[in-house]
Amino acid sequence: MTIHSAFSFGRDDVKDFRKLPREARVLSEHFKRLKLLVIDEISQVSAMHFAWIEKRCRQCFDGSKPFGGLVVIALGDFLQIPPVGGAPVHHAALSRTKATNDSLTGGCLWRDAVRIRLSILQRADGCPIQRHRRTA
Repeated sequence: MTIHSAFSFGRDDVKDFRKLPREARVLSEHFKRLKLLVIDEISQVSAMHFAWIEKRCRQCFDGSKPFGGLVVIALGDFLQIPPVGGAPVHHAALSRTKATNDSLTGGCLWRDAVRIRLSILQRADGCPIQRHRRTA
């Protein structure tokens, strides 16, 4: 499921969260048992959309807690494809200005997140072809 469909973000040309369809009730019912949100390929999520995910989770769940109280796990490699048409969350996190728009808010959320860096390559461990590629 894509972020756009899961959170009813609609078209890419919408740049204002207030102009998104207000479908929080429908989403709340659809995801009522959700406790954990996994975002794969976080490098492709713009800071603006990261802030929108957080806002939508607050609308659907507990409005007083970040991400509505959900546990969020974001996975990805920032050396890969960046988001189309927006600042990557890790770039927006470097801004020290007060969050005045959704992109800066997404950066602040990322800056405050607990990050764990995985540094040991485990992909296809045990595969002789991959082992050869790593040593070549």
